Amino acid sequence: MRVGINQSCIMQARMEEFLRACGNAEIAEVELRVPKLQEVHYHLDAAAIKDLLDQNRMIVTAINSLEDFGLVPDGNMPILRREVETMVDFCRTCGCGLVVAPVARWFEERTDRGWITETTAKRLRYIADILGDAGIEVGLEPIAFESFTVWSLEHAAEIKELSGAKNVSLVADVYNLARGESTPTSMQRFGSEISMIHVNDSPSDDFGSLDLVHDRTFPGEGVLRPEEWVQQAQAGGFAGWCSIEIFPEAVWSLETSEAARLCASKCDRFGQLLGGQAQ
Repeated sequence: MRVGINQSCIMQARMEEFLRACGNAEIAEVELRVPKLQEVHYHLDAAAIKDLLDQNRMIVTAINSLEDFGLVPDGNMPILRREVETMVDFCRTCGCGLVVAPVARWFEERTDRGWITETTAKRLRYIADILGDAGIEVGLEPIAFESFTVWSLEHAAEIKELSGAKNVSLVADVYNLARGESTPTSMQRFGSEISMIHVNDSPSDDFGSLDLVHDRTFPGEGVLRPEEWVQQAQAGGFAGWCSIEIFPEAVWSLETSEAARLCASKCDRFGQLLGGQAQ
C-alpha cells in the first residue's frame, strides 16, 4: 500500500519548493492541487515542470480537483469543457492518470435526490468522455457535509453506474464520509471501485461542530481509526493509493523542509497503523 500526501498539507510553499522538500523527505507520491499547478504554469513550461518532478523522483497520484462539475447548467457546458481540457493538460505535464472530481455543492435551493442523481450522472459522463480520450480516469468523491449534494459511497456508486462511463472510479475521504451514511463496511462493499482514499482523522465525532476543512487531523490523532476504513476497502478489493489530506494551519506555519519531514513521519506512522503494509 502506497501512502503519499495531498499538497494541501504544505500549502505555504510554491510548487518548486514543495517538490524539493518532499523529495528530500523521501515522500515519493503526491496529490497536486489545481491552484498550485496554475501558479507554476505562469512561470515554468511543461518541460521544466516534468524535469522538476523527475529530479525529485516524484509520482503524481492525482490532480485535485475538478470542482462543482455535477450541476453545471446546460448553457455553461463549453466553459466546463475548457476546464476539463485544462485538467488534461495538467495530467499530461505531470504524467498523472487520475483527476479527483468532488460532487457539487448547493448554491441555490435544494431539489430532490432523483434530479441530483440524473444530472450528476450526465455531467460525469460528459467529463469522463473528455478525460477518457486522453487515457485519464475520473475519481468521483462524495462529501457528507450539509453544503454538498452527494454524501455516501452508495449514492456515488449509483451515479457512477448510471453514467455508463468506464473510466470512473470512487475517491473515498474518511473525514468527509464518517459524518454521513458510509461506514468501514461501505468501504468493503465498494473497495474494488475505489481508486484513492483520502486518509485523515477527526478530533471528535460531534461533526455538527466541526469545519469541513480545518478540523481534520493527521490519521491516528483522532477518533475515526482510518486504518480500519482502509483495511475494509482492501478486503473488498481496493488496491489504489492512500493520500493524507488535511489542511493543517499549524503545519503551514513551519519552514517547508520541516513540514515535509513531519508529513513523511505521518506517512510512516499510518503505515504502522496499517500493520506495516505501507511503502
